This record gives sequence, structure tokens and C-alpha cells, in this order.
Amino acid sequence: VFVGGGSGVVVSPDGYILTNHHVVGDRNQVPARIGNDMRVCDLVGADPVGDLTLLKVRHAVDMPYVPFGDISKIKVGQQVLAVGDPFKLADLDSPPSFSMGTISSLHRFQVNYSDAIQIDSAINPGNSGGPLLTLDGKLIGITGQIISRFGAKTNTGIGYAIPVDQILRFYPLLKAAEGKIV
Repeated sequence: VFVGGGSGVVVSPDGYILTNHHVVGDRNQVPARIGNDMRVCDLVGADPVGDLTLLKVRHAVDMPYVPFGDISKIKVGQQVLAVGDPFKLADLDSPPSFSMGTISSLHRFQVNYSDAIQIDSAINPGNSGGPLLTLDGKLIGITGQIISRFGAKTNTGIGYAIPVDQILRFYPLLKAAEGKIV
């Protein structure tokens, strides 16, 4: 999903989308491109501290979605895919970018990501909010932060994702928030 200044992922057939709060900000509605279709999404719930936002595609029915994975099966050294729109290169009509990488560490503390997955995938501005996937297509995280040098805002080989177990703890709260901050 191309949303705001970043990316997102559809997580249910009825059109719920997860992304980072810093991608959507305080907007109540956001346009999103899903495949080749432009859709309107409404804010369902936001957690600015945890950097998660849940959106809902209007009039969504039987949408393709990414199932949640199991964080207990994730291992350091495992290959993963980061999906998104780095530098907004595909914003108009191209498919998202896929970047293969390796899980470098689990349970990292990085700013407001208190239990992050550390990866070496090439994620850059525009990838924020995009899915981190196992090679069999399960959602194990939402990418959102990179380590950059000298203020360059490009990846230096270290990125962070919010892990799926943390997402699943907040998902019911976000869903029940009725457009408010959790």
C-alpha cells in the first residue's frame, strides 16, 4: 500500500491497513494506492508513542491481505523481505520495491521502538510503514526507523521494525479507538 509519505500493509480482507504513525500524522483521512487503485482510507486508531496507525479502506470487500506471522519462530540470521516505496520511486504507477535482508538482532531498544527487530534490509525514507515479511509471506513487523550517518537520511545497513507480537497487543485497541489516539 502506498500511503502518505510512506507505505502500509493490508492486514484483513475487510480493508484494515497498518502503517507508522509518522507516515499518516494527525490526518483523519488519507488517500492510498493499493495495486493500481486509489482508495480513501479513514483513521481508525493511532498510537503516536508506539508509532502505529490503523486505517480502514472505505467500502472494502475481499481485499488481498498479508496474514500475521509468529514472532516465536523468528531467528537471528533469518532472511526477510522489506516491502515499500523507498524515496517514493514507485508512487505514481509502479509496484512496490522488495528488499531482501537478514534479521541482525531481536529485542533492540531504538528511540521509541522498545522491542524492535533489527534488520540489514535496504529500507529508506518511503519504506516507513511497510511490511517486514518472512519468505513465506507472513507479516512479522512494520518497518519504521533507520540508522543514518551524517544526517544523510539514507540507510547505512541498520533498520528497525515494530515486531508483530507488539502489533498484535495494540491491534484490538487501535480497532476500538473510533478514530482517536490510543
